[in-house]
Amino acid sequence: MKMSRLASLSGCLAAALCCAALTSCSDVERMELSDEVLEGKITYKGQPVPYAMAIVTNGRDSATGTAANDGTYKVEYAPLGEVQIGVNTDAGQGMMMSAKMAGQHSDASKPAAKFTAVPKKYFEPTKSGITTTVTEKGPNHFDIVLE
Repeated sequence: MKMSRLASLSGCLAAALCCAALTSCSDVERMELSDEVLEGKITYKGQPVPYAMAIVTNGRDSATGTAANDGTYKVEYAPLGEVQIGVNTDAGQGMMMSAKMAGQHSDASKPAAKFTAVPKKYFEPTKSGITTTVTEKGPNHFDIVLE
């Protein structure tokens, strides 16, 4: 009799722990991906910035995209609302070197992109001073002009 009571008590305790765990999981804030795209052109002192990584954050969610050799960038699944943007050319330089090594710039009809480094103050979205708003009603076009 003691054994069945102990088993019953253990079962109740296990059920209570499961309920508590499920309840606490429902309070966890989950990242919601948007279907929005933020795109434009990155320039520094009037020159396109090829292969830069654009980092977009609204303080909770973030997304990244890479600029093409003409400086145009596209960030898919951009977070909604007021966003801060960073431009990291160190990451871009690595991507550019990888592309060259893979032979992706072998088209003689197109000149190879010239690497453009931007000041490190632009690397971190929360410190760059670059902001825009991403809406659900797109298109979301924003040219990133760095001086």
